[in-house]
Amino acid sequence: LPPRMLRMENETLEAESVILEIRKMLEGDDSARVRPSEIAILFRTNEQPRLFELELRRAGIPYVLVGGLSFYDRKEVRDLLGYLRVLANPADEVSLLRVLNTPPRGIGASTVETLLKVAVTEGVPLWTALPKAVHDPDVSELSRSRVDGFCGLITRYRARLGQGTLADLTRDLLGEVNYRAELDRVYKTSSDIEARLASIQEFMDSIALYEQRAENPSLLGFLEETALAGREDQKDDDDKRERHALTLMTLHSAKGLEFPHVYMVGMEEGLLPHQRSIVDGRSIEEERRLCYVGVTRAQDSLTLTFCKERTKWGKARAQIPSRFLMEMRGETERAKRAALAAEALFRNGAEPAESTEGEAANESAGEAVAPTVGRSSTAKKAATPQKPSKRGGKPAKAAAKRRPGS
Repeated sequence: LPPRMLRMENETLEAESVILEIRKMLEGDDSARVRPSEIAILFRTNEQPRLFELELRRAGIPYVLVGGLSFYDRKEVRDLLGYLRVLANPADEVSLLRVLNTPPRGIGASTVETLLKVAVTEGVPLWTALPKAVHDPDVSELSRSRVDGFCGLITRYRARLGQGTLADLTRDLLGEVNYRAELDRVYKTSSDIEARLASIQEFMDSIALYEQRAENPSLLGFLEETALAGREDQKDDDDKRERHALTLMTLHSAKGLEFPHVYMVGMEEGLLPHQRSIVDGRSIEEERRLCYVGVTRAQDSLTLTFCKERTKWGKARAQIPSRFLMEMRGETERAKRAALAAEALFRNGAEPAESTEGEAANESAGEAVAPTVGRSSTAKKAATPQKPSKRGGKPAKAAAKRRPGS
């Protein structure tokens, strides 16, 4: 089969469409049915699989994540969820203990131990015991003021629930607790800090997407959705399960492997090629090779997807289709236009959705590259493949003949 290039409205519909199509493949007639282990979803950055994990869990499709931590297993995501769970239910002692001194606010282990003893002795939740620290002689005056400040923080933000968007509340909370200081404390390299900031951005985007999608969005509703995505009872390292599971994998981890059916998702400027490579201008060839690695993993079918817009820091931003898509189709001039538009946007620090130049580049570079898959097509049918090109044979062989940029 020739490769397909599918344009989606946004990242939510990208995940829904891909998983819907996969589910149909798994449930097909005996002659056409495929096994989950024959399918791989490849992505460039560690933040991309979150929505695919959520849809796979909803569909009950077994999968294994290779080359990265599950989104909800990351420290920064667990910390943010901890704060939100305490806002929803201060009696959640596991979450309360996680965030009580995160980032460090001077409530040390001895103070926490004293507070726990008070809670156990009086038979009350830890949250109820916190105000008693103000009058406890075993707690220093400085620690008392810090415990009192933490209680005031949680109380103020609990009072804001339902009065505005959850995304705004979470953003304000992050700023007030200065969570960036926690990243600087824990991680020593700029690349590590950048990766954690990307996870926080993805977390904020997940809140915004939930609020857009839900009929009556609420903190409890969001936490229920994240509980589905990160449910511990679905995590299983059993080798037998992995042999029968779909693979979610970073492109870096895909080298040397092949799968009958491959989906390369997020084929956009800023993802592949990565924004960092566009800004420094020195690593584009490595990104091109990485794209080539992904393309040549496919034995029978290859599907490449990209979005017209993505949510970043809670706002929808127009996207520019990856120059590599045009290079694969031999459209050199359009690839150059996409590259120039991306360089102008990312090097100047502008966001595509707020730049007329970016919107024009998206329209000119992305027009007619592939059919758009929107809400109606997501619900009713799998995406329509491109017309067959003159290239024959399997996608891997075709891609080897026309490598991006060649």
